[in-house]
Amino acid sequence: MSLGFGSHFHFHQPLQLIAVMPQLRTYLVTGASRGIGLGLVQHFLRQPDTRVIATCRSPSTTSVFDELKQEYQERIVIMMLDVTSEWAFEVLKGQLVEKSITTIDVLIANAGVTGNNAQLVHVPYRDINSA
Repeated sequence: MSLGFGSHFHFHQPLQLIAVMPQLRTYLVTGASRGIGLGLVQHFLRQPDTRVIATCRSPSTTSVFDELKQEYQERIVIMMLDVTSEWAFEVLKGQLVEKSITTIDVLIANAGVTGNNAQLVHVPYRDINSA
């Protein structure tokens, strides 16, 4: 049984191939300039199809991001965020909107704050537990 397509099947319009760009998974890491935060930033950037928003108190005085910015270019966004300031979160939100970043898939709240800049070994357990 022939369906009649054979050599008589013609397209009236050319086929259009649409390239689908993979969606970037966006991570925001606070306290990203050193230690665990920096390690997480580096880990996420090594994954395909990711973008990392790395925040710290003083990104302009932190040179650790220079090499990452050179290697990953648009996939890393470095922004200032002092987690002790409510105002800083509003500024960050505005900067994200300016960069057309409207979705954060994963937020890692890594930045830590001690009230008196004490070393952890000198902070009483009750203070750690109440944070």
